[in-house]
Amino acid sequence: MPRLTLDREIRLIQDETLLLGSLVEQAVLNAVDALKSRDAAAARAVIRNDIFINDKRFAIENRILILLHAIPNGARSAPAGGGAGAHYRA
Repeated sequence: MPRLTLDREIRLIQDETLLLGSLVEQAVLNAVDALKSRDAAAARAVIRNDIFINDKRFAIENRILILLHAIPNGARSAPAGGGAGAHYRA
């Protein structure tokens, strides 16, 4: 996989992960509001949204696995000198 393609995929995964984090944050706030107000309809909306959040999470995970599979084994090792994330060897 060319380096530019790899960098682009990593950026897309990072963007999607940040978006997922924002969705989760909003879902937690919505869940707390639903609990405080004892609003069953709002609670059901949180549950429905949770299905979407889970689907998004699995899509991101799948994209990461596909990306890792496309990278040759030798290219997956940590940078020389043990930089940040050096303990995460695939």
